[in-house]
Amino acid sequence: MIFVSVVLIAGVSAMSIDLLQDEWNTFKLKHGKKYDPLEEHHRKQVFLYNKHIVEEHNQRYLRGETTYYMRINEFSDYFDTEINNSLYGFNITDYLLHVDKGATFIRPTDYIPEEINWEHRGAVTPVKNQRGCACCWAFSATGALEGQVFLSKNVLVSLSEQNLVDCDSRGDGCSSSGNMLSAFAYVSQNQGIDREDAYPYYARKQQCAFKNVTVGARSAGFTAIMFGNELILKEAVATRGPISIAFHAMHSFRTYKGGIYYEDRCNANNLNHAMLVVGYGRERNQDYWLVKNSWGTGWGLKGYAKVARNRGNNCGIATIASYPNIKL
Repeated sequence: MIFVSVVLIAGVSAMSIDLLQDEWNTFKLKHGKKYDPLEEHHRKQVFLYNKHIVEEHNQRYLRGETTYYMRINEFSDYFDTEINNSLYGFNITDYLLHVDKGATFIRPTDYIPEEINWEHRGAVTPVKNQRGCACCWAFSATGALEGQVFLSKNVLVSLSEQNLVDCDSRGDGCSSSGNMLSAFAYVSQNQGIDREDAYPYYARKQQCAFKNVTVGARSAGFTAIMFGNELILKEAVATRGPISIAFHAMHSFRTYKGGIYYEDRCNANNLNHAMLVVGYGRERNQDYWLVKNSWGTGWGLKGYAKVARNRGNNCGIATIASYPNIKL
């Protein structure tokens, strides 16, 4: 009997190992991953660790202990240094050097709707993908510019992140040292930013190739929104359209898949990632911000996230916010 039990246990263990190997192989195939044998060993360990974290978290979600769920994605075999170097590129220090040079947001006196979605209203371009370049700030900036162009001219034009990566001298290309205010200032001083179809994205810094004849938008500076106030951010989103924000995107954010994201380990002042708030609403008795990310449509809710609203400025979503002033 003991012998039979040992054989059964061994059989189950072998089956588990085979299933894990199949999942790993499927993951590599789906995301086009290829590694040499030594690197593959390390990558697989990272993948299995993240798989465990995701499954454990999702069990908590099913028990109602958390408000969002996660999924394995293309980043699930990344080392932490790779995540930091390829996804997060917001520089708060340089942002703060610029903030006093902008206009101050004037709070509206009119009625503010309880929900709004600028993507549904046509002010938001399709979700983009920064890929291995840590220039989230450029995508946040173009998103805000695109929204302001739409609201001013009733036309949606996709603008060039590559133009900012290559030409904004205060940014550092694909390194973690850019911010949206610097981008808005560049567009203002440069007398414009090119359309994306004329200056496509390559996910690496190249020589500046801006062309005056293909300008898609012109900026006249920016407006800053009061630090850390979610009510005022709501007013700005309702009346001024999509708003550039910064976010503390460490911990579980890279594996977010759905639900309303709330992370109590976040630091509202340690901001490392830039995104675009395109709306807000309420779901299952929970307030949320609708946020457009720049990690492709395979991440989150087809590239979007619903982030907890009115829960203590979670992850610093209202700590730093701004939008460009469009020059007509």
